[in-house]
Amino acid sequence: MTGLSDTVARATSIWSATLSKCPEVTSLFEECHLSLRVSQAAALLGLPNKTALRRLLVAHRLPPFQSLRNWCYVVHLTERFENEGALSAWALRRGGDPASYYKLVRETTGHSWSEVKESGPEWVRRMALQVWAPHL
Repeated sequence: MTGLSDTVARATSIWSATLSKCPEVTSLFEECHLSLRVSQAAALLGLPNKTALRRLLVAHRLPPFQSLRNWCYVVHLTERFENEGALSAWALRRGGDPASYYKLVRETTGHSWSEVKESGPEWVRRMALQVWAPHL
């Protein structure tokens, strides 16, 4: 079992290091606002346009905005609902459409919310890091 815990610890460490490369960008993803677009993120960061944000991400060896945003959202959702609560009820309380969150999970991971939730946030982090490997 030590091998598995080492793998989880390593993925968590790499995940944290990756997100800390540019915390001003990754902090935008903490609230899981599905409406956040690249041009809005650029404006929030005081950048002139989405091209400047793309260049910032490349300079920090981070994946493209949408991939970064979506995988961060899926990790946050998985952490939040790993042991309790329902994603649909949470989305409704926020005034969102639950189907949008389920769709985000499926399109990002290729798996259903049930599978992702059962697999846990460590599994999602490892998947994200595999997808992001060419950019890191």
